[in-house]
Amino acid sequence: MTAPHAPRRRANLDPDRQKVDSGTQRAIYAAAEVATRYWSTMLMVILLGIGAAAAALSVVPPVYRADVAFYVGGHAVPTESPQTASTMVISRIPSYLELLHSDMLSDAVSANPSVAQKASRHPASREIAESVTATSPDQTAVIQVVVRNRSPSDALLISQAIASEFPRVVDRLDNAGDRAIVRISVLSPAQLQPYPDSPNRLRWLLVGGLAGLVAALATMWIRHALDSTLHTAAEVADLLGEPVLGVVERSNRLGRGRGNDDTNDGLHLLGAAVDRVLQSRSGWQVLVVGAGTETSAVARELGTVLSRRRQSVRLMTSQEFVGQLEQPQARVYPNQLVVVDGGSGPISASTAVAAAECGVVVVATTAGRTRVPQLRDSVNGLRLVHAKVIGGLFYR
Repeated sequence: MTAPHAPRRRANLDPDRQKVDSGTQRAIYAAAEVATRYWSTMLMVILLGIGAAAAALSVVPPVYRADVAFYVGGHAVPTESPQTASTMVISRIPSYLELLHSDMLSDAVSANPSVAQKASRHPASREIAESVTATSPDQTAVIQVVVRNRSPSDALLISQAIASEFPRVVDRLDNAGDRAIVRISVLSPAQLQPYPDSPNRLRWLLVGGLAGLVAALATMWIRHALDSTLHTAAEVADLLGEPVLGVVERSNRLGRGRGNDDTNDGLHLLGAAVDRVLQSRSGWQVLVVGAGTETSAVARELGTVLSRRRQSVRLMTSQEFVGQLEQPQARVYPNQLVVVDGGSGPISASTAVAAAECGVVVVATTAGRTRVPQLRDSVNGLRLVHAKVIGGLFYR
């Protein structure tokens, strides 16, 4: 059973209440309400972003990585101290890093028998140089070499060739004659990483999901900005200026589950409220006006609920009701409860006359269908004829 929703009214709030009702909290509540309303759209856009990232991953070819590490040591001549030899080796590390990217080493690797015979295709020297990345962590005597290639076997073969050719090239350049001052040793043999180095699948999917989330938030706020329909009973109560007397859940829409006394608790609440109001008024006519809502089912179901409380309930359209008023006899059925169907369109002449004559008027609305201008026009039309609006019915 749903409690009636009363319109918001301004009041002098104490400081603690003002803090609770701060603008930030209202914004959070509004955002949560919008997210709840459009959660399916948000989920769809996020999934589209992840799907786009997965599609891009299927198109981009993977790149594999192989690693090899070298240690650069030095030999001290009799006239030099070991510290001097170590300093000399460290000073030559930058030139060795350049050597690993040079055409000289690339030519030696390309000519290596294992690369020339076993590679899937014979790589050019420039291609080998571009696939090599050499670094020396913290300017130590350790050189780390990374080889990236779209073929995992080629990446491993090139790194193995570098492991054998790099010490030879350095020995030929720096250890000429009888003075062997540099010794290059393989600290870690060539090893192929088991998974592709790029693209990073997890990162791509996360980026796709984040992009989808941003797009989903933008879509949500655009839809919210363009949406002029009412979605909550509180919104209806604010525009109506009267409480929403009954809320009918979407699963129990009008016309379904008839014959079940527990069906549509919102209608039972509405019937009880109307009955209480009628007991204190002389007029026994109820007009049901719809704003973007079909009122025939509302009037029929409301009449069924009220008939359980009273002996006789008569259903009429607004045209029939006005026709009875035009007869020379007295007022129509003064002692009988009459439920008048006012229709769902703009307030017509017959509906306006019925609104002025009926004892009470109820406005029916529907979540996602009733637009703000529709309800505002209906309320203005009823106020013009001084209709006795007691509240509304809202089904969602």
